[in-house]
Amino acid sequence: MMKISITSLALACCFTASIAPVFADDAAAATSDPSRKITSSSKASVPARILGAIVGTVVGTPVCMVRRTIWDTKDGIRGIVGETDNKLAIYSAGAFWFPFGMTSGVLSGPFYSFKHSMCNTDKPFSKEQFSLGDQVE
Repeated sequence: MMKISITSLALACCFTASIAPVFADDAAAATSDPSRKITSSSKASVPARILGAIVGTVVGTPVCMVRRTIWDTKDGIRGIVGETDNKLAIYSAGAFWFPFGMTSGVLSGPFYSFKHSMCNTDKPFSKEQFSLGDQVE
């Protein structure tokens, strides 16, 4: 029973700490720039932000694993052969590097998914929160 209550308290603290800077940013920006309009996504309620973060992490994890695998493999191939158009060198480096890129992408994907989900709590259920945005890292 004690473990469950400590875990619940720790999770509540994590979610509160991740949302609190967003509230401070909105208030400071609204007073410093009167022409700035506050959109509905920046006024999202706390339950919507928490639910968006949870769903973003769960749904975004496999998406981020695939995207990180592709990105890590391409980066490794570029590291081996450099910027070349030689197809034989690219394919042979790809055959060598793909297992490493796959391992790296699968292992780092959940961490980047969690990062994308937590860094975009001000925009719940957005494509950035589901790891579908332009940012891979």
